[in-house]
Amino acid sequence: MEVHFLLSMDDIEAIQKDSVDTLPYYKKRKKVVGFVLSIIYLLLVTMMIDGYYILKILMAVVVFLLTNQYIFKYGMIAEVRRLIKNNPEIIESKCKLTINEEGFRREFDNTIQQEKWEKVTFANEDNERYFIYISELKKFVFKKRPAHLSDDEIVLYNSKIHEYLHSVGIQVKHITSR
Repeated sequence: MEVHFLLSMDDIEAIQKDSVDTLPYYKKRKKVVGFVLSIIYLLLVTMMIDGYYILKILMAVVVFLLTNQYIFKYGMIAEVRRLIKNNPEIIESKCKLTINEEGFRREFDNTIQQEKWEKVTFANEDNERYFIYISELKKFVFKKRPAHLSDDEIVLYNSKIHEYLHSVGIQVKHITSR
């Protein structure tokens, strides 16, 4: 089955957010960055204000939690936006995706990438797209509703993706927008 879609900035941001929450590398990195920023905060506050040690420690914990949940993720999104700003041809590029029992083939931005379903390590989905992970560096976004397909074809397309992933032991995890 062959589908066509445009890859948008929202798609790039969505896979980056999903990567930060899914991949072990980013989970570790998030904790390290949060810990380092908390220590820096604690040292700065300790130099400026005497006493109130319990309050300082509590605020350092708050800084860690905020960094761990939000600041790191949005820092990664800002980095992606900067890269795309320097390479605007990535956005709104046509993507051709062919799926079959063996695997998938994606033609995008004058490159062809072909993978077998067996190589997929994770698969997540939100309401608009699939996030397919081959490795921590190699990941794909597939739109769920390509514009040129009828409603029946869209249902078939989505069921095929689930079927092919399920056949190699991958359960697609549904995520909420983050």
